[in-house]
Amino acid sequence: MLYALFGFLWILVSDRILAAIVADVHTITEIQTYKGWAFVFASALLLYLAVFRELRIREQAEFELKQSEEKYRILIETANDAIITADAMTGIVLDANKKAEEMTGIPADEIKGKHQSRLHPPEEAERYQSLFSEHVKRGKVISEELYLCHRDGSRIPVEVSANTLELGGRKIIQGIFRDISF
Repeated sequence: MLYALFGFLWILVSDRILAAIVADVHTITEIQTYKGWAFVFASALLLYLAVFRELRIREQAEFELKQSEEKYRILIETANDAIITADAMTGIVLDANKKAEEMTGIPADEIKGKHQSRLHPPEEAERYQSLFSEHVKRGKVISEELYLCHRDGSRIPVEVSANTLELGGRKIIQGIFRDISF
């Protein structure tokens, strides 16, 4: 739009100025050629400046987004509680922080992709699946004393606080597991 406005004004103003200054048709024809080259140069400069400005704005927005993502990633990774997110429909773990690794003895990459019930005592899998389903239905924050299983088989008593939210068009559950064994 800016380019069209610039072109319209260039032609309107420059033709009027040229007609007012020069009376000879041959001279006007020669000057029209230079005027065309000047328009090409001026419009290229205008387009360059507009694109450069847009790229700088995008670069700044991307930088700010990256900083924001990094800030929240650091907050999650350095939290004193285990934070685990799971798909609300399937129960499959989507993400886990460092504290979740420590509490379960399982690297986050291995926690991801597991069904959430596999992080709890196997003999109570049905109970944990039922609690998960109930939470998905209610969608409210719950807080209960439950257990996480460590890779070595030990049980870690935890207080769980969970909430359901939509992220990127996907319904997820975020659970915060606080070790209460102290």
